Amino acid sequence: MKKIVFSSLVILFVFMLMASVARAQANRPKENIAQSNMAFLRWFNAGKIDSIATLYHTNACIAGVGCGTESIKEYYRTESMRYKMQDLVTTEISVNGNLATETGSWKIILPSGMLMTGKYTSEWKREGNSWLIVQESAQPD
Repeated sequence: MKKIVFSSLVILFVFMLMASVARAQANRPKENIAQSNMAFLRWFNAGKIDSIATLYHTNACIAGVGCGTESIKEYYRTESMRYKMQDLVTTEISVNGNLATETGSWKIILPSGMLMTGKYTSEWKREGNSWLIVQESAQPD
């Protein structure tokens, strides 16, 4: 009986610790966005489009592309065959409650070896314990 009570307490403690870590993560948007950008870079270059889509709200929009998960997946499916992403650098993140605006720069490498650079703006929204992109735009330098 003591083993069951002890095991139950350990499980409860672990669950509470995990929930606390998830809440802390959500309350640190800059760290969360930085981690999402690193994941985006890896997933884009590996062609993991479904994984990229998890960074976006289901109704997210990319300027000049469209809105919704399927539009975003199709866009990245096509783009991931055209070039490799070399870098994403966040310049600034401003947070206002459950909304954050990120500005930054990107570098891509074309199959010819040519390097292209540009800037981007992403608007993020906190949903539960996650920060998701709700709107995004990018333009070359």
